[in-house]
Amino acid sequence: MNQKVLQSVRVRMYRQGLGDCFLLTFTNTEQEHHHMLIDCGVLPLSSGGTGRLDLIAQDILAETGQHLDVVVATHEHADHISGFKSASEFFGLNPETKPAQLVQVDKVWLAWTENKGNEQVKKILAKTNSLALAVTAAVQGLGPTQSQAMKDILLFAGAFLESDREVGLDQVSSKEPEAIGEGGTRTDQDVQQSVSASSDQSSQGQTKFKIAKTMAQIMDWLRGWGPVDYLEPNDVRELPEFGIKFYILGPSREMRVLGGSSPNAQMSAMSQPEHGLKSNQSTAFMAAATRFAGLELDEVPGEGLSKADIDAIYKLSLPFDPARSLSLDEAKNPYPLAEDAKYPEKLQAAYRDFFLKVYGFGEESAGHGPEWRRIDSDWLQMGETLALQQVSMINNTSLVMAIELVETGKVLLFVGDAEEESWQTWGNNKANLEELLANTVLYKVGHHGSINATDQDMLNNKMTNPDLVALIPVDMKRAAEKNWQFPAKTLYDPSTADNNRKGALFKQTHGRIILNCVEEGCVNRDPNFDEDKPWPGKIAKDPTSEKLWVDYTLTF
Repeated sequence: MNQKVLQSVRVRMYRQGLGDCFLLTFTNTEQEHHHMLIDCGVLPLSSGGTGRLDLIAQDILAETGQHLDVVVATHEHADHISGFKSASEFFGLNPETKPAQLVQVDKVWLAWTENKGNEQVKKILAKTNSLALAVTAAVQGLGPTQSQAMKDILLFAGAFLESDREVGLDQVSSKEPEAIGEGGTRTDQDVQQSVSASSDQSSQGQTKFKIAKTMAQIMDWLRGWGPVDYLEPNDVRELPEFGIKFYILGPSREMRVLGGSSPNAQMSAMSQPEHGLKSNQSTAFMAAATRFAGLELDEVPGEGLSKADIDAIYKLSLPFDPARSLSLDEAKNPYPLAEDAKYPEKLQAAYRDFFLKVYGFGEESAGHGPEWRRIDSDWLQMGETLALQQVSMINNTSLVMAIELVETGKVLLFVGDAEEESWQTWGNNKANLEELLANTVLYKVGHHGSINATDQDMLNNKMTNPDLVALIPVDMKRAAEKNWQFPAKTLYDPSTADNNRKGALFKQTHGRIILNCVEEGCVNRDPNFDEDKPWPGKIAKDPTSEKLWVDYTLTF
């Protein structure tokens, strides 16, 4: 009997817009196939959109005979997993609408960071949920124009996934009771259509925020799609009948990469006298934002804070010493109208007029200054920094796999959206990381080629295989609309006229890069690559008018 060995591996990169969806098909000498789907999502409002994901799901069914050996979801971002919801009609994944699965799934691979029973995961969730609350409060506080950058960042968390309503601010009736399950946890009935958060107008006119869970809901569906394997660094999975090993390199267990302890615990410690009432940018912002939104921080998952703790942190978040500040009420009505020789009525009126005309305590149509010029809301601008921090934290929970084709030693590197600080913690004690990187012949570029998603030192000095090819799932047109430089020039720039660090990925691959989409129209254009280069593998494109995919195949 002939020994089974790997004959080919085909990587199909789908072209749905700004998002990841990869179907890997391993074929051995007995013509047996092993199908692995890595992610399936698109950024909300991307130029491809969810309609193309329906077509992609149908193509996946046809290619696999409705049998997926492994489904991998790298992390909880819409551009990686939203397709499992939007195309659930074809996957048969939604248990609420489809009692029977349309696709047989043998295994589901998730990172250890998706194991909700893990104590370290609970701390990570507390941190990311708190950031979501603070950022969403800032979005509401700034208004639609000033908060646009934050809204764009929140798209990665799934905002606009199924609607065109205001990001994260879906209003619900104040009379509607919140669905709470046993033990005080929210039930599935509490899941909102918007992803970031929803608001509840109280009788006092304040706004309370609660975390909604569309991304978490999708992960729950995936957990029910097949037996789940929560993968850790140092794990190895083998397919001996195909001659393949999967080395798990990340996400790391190092909390500095994933956010550390709960924000409430951090703030509580910082508010204690022995710590000198020290604060930092992140905790001060969360305290101010949640107070601004009418939310008590002890409602945030994690360890509770006393009112004294909250007040202490809130005061630390203010930009000036309280002795040198005016409250809003004092600015609107700075002095009593009673006769006072020190503050005559004329001076009082001029003082009030100054604040009205400059700092927006009245109607703009009446000549009053715009509200955004008031310093009391200036701190909300930091919401963009916090939004980026939350995106980075979730990116760094990405499952990272080095797929070794044992017979040849060649490696396919799939990193999800792991950022540079995650790269620097990678490792597997059952393999040599430097050898895996040196043998990498295919690199799925992280986060659509963003500037911080590829460690350029490791790229330049360790990913040195002469056969290296890169796949970048990117929608350059959509990215340009948002002023995002995907891919970054430091990674992708064919020009050689600039400094040596410009276009590092282009240089390392000798220009062998397949871009998922290009600027003009993007979705229905051919993928961009130089067909005249000596590619180590074979490239094929979807011949239909839909142009759904591009294949890269290595044969042995």
